[in-house]
Amino acid sequence: MIEQAQKALKLFQEGSSASKIACAKSYPPDILTEEMMDFFAAGFDSVEICDSFCIDLFVKNKWALHKTVEWAKSPDLYTKRAAFIMMGALARDNPDTPRFVFRVFMPIMIRESTDERTAVKEAIQWASKEVEDRLSKT
Repeated sequence: MIEQAQKALKLFQEGSSASKIACAKSYPPDILTEEMMDFFAAGFDSVEICDSFCIDLFVKNKWALHKTVEWAKSPDLYTKRAAFIMMGALARDNPDTPRFVFRVFMPIMIRESTDERTAVKEAIQWASKEVEDRLSKT
């Protein structure tokens, strides 16, 4: 797994959108650290890269819940977007996440809904829909 992570990291460091997305798809989530999540997030430079990391890697890791709360307050466009994409992806794709977690997300989404940046607004709207869908299921 370490070798796979090193190869994926080299892809990220190449800097192209395609190589960063390949990194998101190949980095082993079981060894992803909180520090590496911060490192990757600092390198997001598009919605596509942000969303790929969130959906393909971050939500498969134990730090996802912690980072959603932390990053939702970030002034950085893509880091903040990542928080809400992870919220939505957890609601849609992770049946093991307890329902109470999504109730915690709701006030965060309401609090941050005043952010006028399109990439953040769209992420909050998508996450809200996914969380509401999840909470409406029995």
